[in-house]
Amino acid sequence: MIEWVDSFDGYSTNELASRYSWNGLGSWSIGSGRNGTQGLIGVAAAANPIVKSLPAGATKIVGFALFAPSLPAADRGLLAFYEDSTRHVNLRVTSTGTITAYRHTTLLGTSSGAIPSGVWCYIEVKTTIHDSAGAVEVRLNGSTILNLTSVDTRNGGSVGTINGLYLLSEGMVT
Repeated sequence: MIEWVDSFDGYSTNELASRYSWNGLGSWSIGSGRNGTQGLIGVAAAANPIVKSLPAGATKIVGFALFAPSLPAADRGLLAFYEDSTRHVNLRVTSTGTITAYRHTTLLGTSSGAIPSGVWCYIEVKTTIHDSAGAVEVRLNGSTILNLTSVDTRNGGSVGTINGLYLLSEGMVT
């Protein structure tokens, strides 16, 4: 079941606040997307991610197109799955373009493939929060590059669900 879809078409930078929240606008704006339509542009610091509240659930699937003009000099946050203020799983892009998955600050795994710089790519992430049967799957352009199963993805929290998505990416997401 699809819980949320957004193409960022049809609204301005000022209208982002009606659909998302953040700790200060920072460098988030609406700009050109990959198909001549609009996209979300962000050079975000950890202090001001763009946040989307979601219906609570143990498993979430997220897909988005990403354009990274260049790879980061140091690990950079890509997205994170939260339960209220508890960060369960977060994904980071390394300086080589690989994606690392963490339970809060504990490394769970590193992708076998890398995000290219200077071209559009499509990323899908499926995450299940659980103390022992958690899972994280990352696909890049349809191919699985990280597949973690039977791992502890729960970082405390009252229930162990996901009800918030933090977009921390540097580049463009559509």
